[in-house]
Amino acid sequence: QGRDVQALAGMYAFGDGLVFLAVFGVVAILSTALALYFLRPRRSFWTTFSTAALAFVAAGVLVVSVLVLLSFWRR
Repeated sequence: QGRDVQALAGMYAFGDGLVFLAVFGVVAILSTALALYFLRPRRSFWTTFSTAALAFVAAGVLVVSVLVLLSFWRR
């Protein structure tokens, strides 16, 4: 196994990275779900969260619109 690990170090590192991402993803989903569960009765949180989400979407639409206009303007 020592020669295999040395010869295929990049593949082993990639596999380790995938395992890390999978474990991190599961832990992140669980902690987020738990936080949202306990924040259910907080009306002020959901008002702020929905306002921030709408602002984020509006900024995204604005950026895409500017990029489309700039791409047409440069032609």
